[in-house]
Amino acid sequence: MLRKILYLTFILPIVLSAQDGEYLFRVVINKGENKIITNGNEDLIEIGSSFYGGQQISMGNEGYLGLVHRSGEVLDVSQSGIISVSDLGIKVEEKRATSSREFGKALGLRVTQRGVKSQSTRGLGDDSSVRVLVPEQAKMSLDTCVISWSLSEGSASANFNVYVKDIFGDTYGEVSTQALKTSLNFSDLEIESNLFVVSVTGDNNLTSKDYTIAKVKAEDATEFHAALGELKAGLSGNSPLDNLILASFFEENGYLIDAITVYESGLDRFPEIRGFYDIFLEFNGLSAK
Repeated sequence: MLRKILYLTFILPIVLSAQDGEYLFRVVINKGENKIITNGNEDLIEIGSSFYGGQQISMGNEGYLGLVHRSGEVLDVSQSGIISVSDLGIKVEEKRATSSREFGKALGLRVTQRGVKSQSTRGLGDDSSVRVLVPEQAKMSLDTCVISWSLSEGSASANFNVYVKDIFGDTYGEVSTQALKTSLNFSDLEIESNLFVVSVTGDNNLTSKDYTIAKVKAEDATEFHAALGELKAGLSGNSPLDNLILASFFEENGYLIDAITVYESGLDRFPEIRGFYDIFLEFNGLSAK
């Protein structure tokens, strides 16, 4: 049933959109001064750009591109020099189809549809001195999550405390940090309820709103976890594109905190995903800007 819902609501519109043009690839990650060459003319590559047969790519030193083929297959490009787009297309078409193909299609369409337009203005309208970058009411499936936050203009703090409480206000855990994010392991917390509240405080009486999070049990989402397992089996986990595909899977299924956790956990290894992560935050009304 999950596959049918994904196809009807998400994949089918993507397939129909892809039929409107003859593009071969869309760009979802761009690192470095990479250029696309069309009839001898060079233009800088941007996230969301489309590549067509007959074009060439000029890769800069230490450049990297994360591409999505029109079939949904993903491709990492990191070698320097001039590369034929058509040759890359042949390379992809010779590959065996992977389980991540349908979410590769999602990535390709997402960057062209979203730009930096948001669905809501929760982050922009939050007048708290500490703005936590998670939905005010959200669900998660993973045992760990990364909670990150920003400060309102004019606010400053060197120390932060992150509190995890139940819905009655009893504290189950507290983390102190000087960073603007922290990782929480809920399997270590003896929380009797599946509902808990997260908040952040700082120096000078800085404080955030309370954010209620629902931890969904695996037995209550068997189809979701089956699909997640199948997707992970097709990913190496060692590329920026794998990070985007996994995060997009969580987002599409409504697990925004899990998506944030995947993005935040990948930023240290793959700083080039920052642009796509910013688009995700802006689109979901979580941007601190």
